[in-house]
Amino acid sequence: MESDGSKEFVVNYGQVAVGCNRNVQQASWARNGLVAYAAGWLVAVFRPEEGSVRATLSGHGSRVNAVCWLPPDDEHADDAETELVSAASDGVIIAWRLARDGWQRQATLLGHSGSVTSLGCLRSAQRQHGSSSSTMLLASSSADGTVKLWSRPAASSPASPASPASHHDLHAAAGTNGGWQLAQSLSFAPGVIMECVALTQLPSAAAGAGGVTLLAVGGVLSAIQLFVAAQPPAPAAAAGHQQAVQMVPLLRLEGHLDWLRCLAFARFEPHPAPAGLDGQQQQPHRSAAGHVLLASASQDGKVRLWRFEPLPAAADDDQQQQPPAGAAARGQRETAATRLSSKGHVFRVGVHRYSVMLESVLSGHDGWVLSVAWHPPRRRPDRSVEQPAVLVSASMDKTMIIWRPVLLADQPDHHHQQQVVWHDDVHLGALGGDALGFYGAVFSPSGDRLLAHSFTGALHLWQATSSTDTSQGSSNTPMVWAPQVTVSGHAAAVTDCAWQPDGAYLVSVSEDRTARLWAPWVRPGATGNSSCSWHEIARPQLHGHNIECICFVASERHCFVSGADEKVLRVFDAPRTFVDTLAAVSRRPQHAADRERRVHGAAVPPLGLSNKPLYAHAAAHHQQQQSMPSDVADSDRSRAPAPLDDDADDGVGTAAGPPAPEPSVHERPPLEEHLIQSTVWPELHKLYGHPNEIVAVACNRRGSLIASACKASSAEQAAIRLWDTRSWKQVAVLTGHTLSVVQLEFSHDDSMLASVSRDRQLCVFEPTADGSWRLGERHKAHGRIVWSCDWAADDSRLATGSRDKTGKVWRVCGASRQAPRLVPDSAPPPFASGVTAVAWAPAAAFRQWPYVLAVGEESGHVSLWTLRDVGWTALVGCAGVSLSHVDAVRRLRWRPLPAADAADAATTPVLASCSSDGTLRFSHFAQ
Repeated sequence: MESDGSKEFVVNYGQVAVGCNRNVQQASWARNGLVAYAAGWLVAVFRPEEGSVRATLSGHGSRVNAVCWLPPDDEHADDAETELVSAASDGVIIAWRLARDGWQRQATLLGHSGSVTSLGCLRSAQRQHGSSSSTMLLASSSADGTVKLWSRPAASSPASPASPASHHDLHAAAGTNGGWQLAQSLSFAPGVIMECVALTQLPSAAAGAGGVTLLAVGGVLSAIQLFVAAQPPAPAAAAGHQQAVQMVPLLRLEGHLDWLRCLAFARFEPHPAPAGLDGQQQQPHRSAAGHVLLASASQDGKVRLWRFEPLPAAADDDQQQQPPAGAAARGQRETAATRLSSKGHVFRVGVHRYSVMLESVLSGHDGWVLSVAWHPPRRRPDRSVEQPAVLVSASMDKTMIIWRPVLLADQPDHHHQQQVVWHDDVHLGALGGDALGFYGAVFSPSGDRLLAHSFTGALHLWQATSSTDTSQGSSNTPMVWAPQVTVSGHAAAVTDCAWQPDGAYLVSVSEDRTARLWAPWVRPGATGNSSCSWHEIARPQLHGHNIECICFVASERHCFVSGADEKVLRVFDAPRTFVDTLAAVSRRPQHAADRERRVHGAAVPPLGLSNKPLYAHAAAHHQQQQSMPSDVADSDRSRAPAPLDDDADDGVGTAAGPPAPEPSVHERPPLEEHLIQSTVWPELHKLYGHPNEIVAVACNRRGSLIASACKASSAEQAAIRLWDTRSWKQVAVLTGHTLSVVQLEFSHDDSMLASVSRDRQLCVFEPTADGSWRLGERHKAHGRIVWSCDWAADDSRLATGSRDKTGKVWRVCGASRQAPRLVPDSAPPPFASGVTAVAWAPAAAFRQWPYVLAVGEESGHVSLWTLRDVGWTALVGCAGVSLSHVDAVRRLRWRPLPAADAADAATTPVLASCSSDGTLRFSHFAQ
């Protein structure tokens, strides 16, 4: 809430749309119900029940590579996690704390000289002389060939965190470490990069004794390297004293044949068999002190489980070889691994003795296994902690497998204990599409939901429910996993966005080569603004080039033009299935005549880039064929007549590939599998004429003309081309610039076309009496490249923004041909960085301020300004930890206000902003 002295101005930053980074360990789900995931240079935080990102944490100077929640200080308390740690390619680790007033930056850990690849954390508890203490440990691996161990007393989390995070204070906050200290740095051979780390505390066979801290490290080598704490961890020593945590090499666990990508520990307490996901007892404990399982995922397509158990002091180990610290536990072949699992290896740490053996090799994936994650521990009625024996693995083969152990009845091993076999209980994944598979998956705290992130940056959510199927005759209740709606977003820089002329939805385009359509999801029976959230309901264009610009054709209800890194403009029109989906999701009335004229859907041919229309009769025939038995369908196809020429390429399927997915109407936002396959729009036209890649496109207010421009290094290439939307033919070529025109904007009365360019000039073109266009005037507007321009709602002013850190306002004077029509007017003061986007608010959007200008900068800062009698006044600056972009703002677009008699009329102004940081933000403003 901001106040300008007399009027109160409320800013409600509705939500953020951003995809997940393409890496392992990008998402973490806490007991507090919040999910944090890496999103470009940001950490995005959302609650799956809400289905929208409400906060983003900015502080890193490059891509975030790992995110993890720190466990609470008291494991047996009901307190949920409040601390989050993230690491990035800039080598910086940042600790965040969730306070009552929002997220705040707690610590900045500097020490790595290369990209940080993974994080592992542990709350290590120790009991000595009848007292207990705990230390928070954090391990980080890096491309600089080191693994660093950081420590902090568990109870030393500062009560008053540092100032709100911003990417500008990265180095300034380096001294604020929140109690964290670098305990140790482990170095490896040159060229050996460690990709994953994991920490755990091994149980002790002696009653009342503390356990031993174990560190597992894996990377480009196929072996797991184990390190153990030489002394039990204790609270951080006083300043000037050496830290107590010191790791020494222990063993090498070999068996994998390729890179290790993920390691995960699970500690099983000494209780009866742990319950699986559905409450069944799954696995017996063979040690009275409990045991630890280590799951390792590798690019060899296998998951290996390693079992660590404490041995009693009286155990006879004469028959088991005890290797010295640093020796390798060999098992590079499958037969050797079997021998290893039967004999085991014994190691000693102080007075503690442990055995490690290969528990199982899980084979079920057809591609790289990139991630493994255990079901989170859960609390029993007696307040003790239970670790379910459930593991999920994610692979590039587009599948995830949930593994659970099964007891083999009457088959004891040589220790007279029941054998356990791990089996693939559930398979989840994505069908169709041409993208690669999953990078990671995590369970919810209760284990009844699963969140995964994939190669396209998409998040996938599944919910487990009990099934009533009793056909198997078993008393066990099977679980059915159903996909759910969750957040989505672009996986690269968002280059442009445009509102549909009625403001019903927004389409954004990106360097991830997609155009995504966002509309409000109004849930049935819900009322109030809080019940509405923005969701992706279609992906109209899937392209082979970066898409740079977009505009809607104002004369059509659902038609847009896009330009990409190619010399062609493409025109798209919505299919009938989209119109019906929009009406169902956003509760908007339909126009029957407009609906009936549209094609049923569209599909992308296997060997093409143009979306082909799919007609209703062809779709019905396709659906009928799919429902037939295979032998009947094949015979029916052989008797079917050849399609007419008009329907020969209708996108249903050709000999070049399998049938396309059937477009359908959705009552809620479609899932990712539908978005990438069956929500594209048919392509109506291609517009040829530009010599280079398209960079700017605009439509006049009547929808009769399209203006476009391309990359240019000469006046001839910098020409602006006008296209008639009735014939889709080129009607004019406008010259005036000498370098690339980067933005075009028609005035609201269509009497002027403004263009700004890299040549630092502002040109205004105007129509002539014979219907042609001419250059009206040209100004040397700024000292650097001019990035943006926009007309005020009454066309009395034009705003421009430039890299010279200024935003200028030009006042429109009389229409005399001899005198300039644009003269410089008063403007906001200079900005801290280059101005990359400007946008005037619609008329009557803010009742007390007739002129409100939104300004976006290269730094990601967004601010609002109003023109008063005394000059320009700042209304609000959006530069907080969860509000601002962290890279250049590429476009600002105000949502058009609907007509006063519209059924869905809403007077709350909405500003959409897109940025090179990959985020699209919907900012709601109220007075």
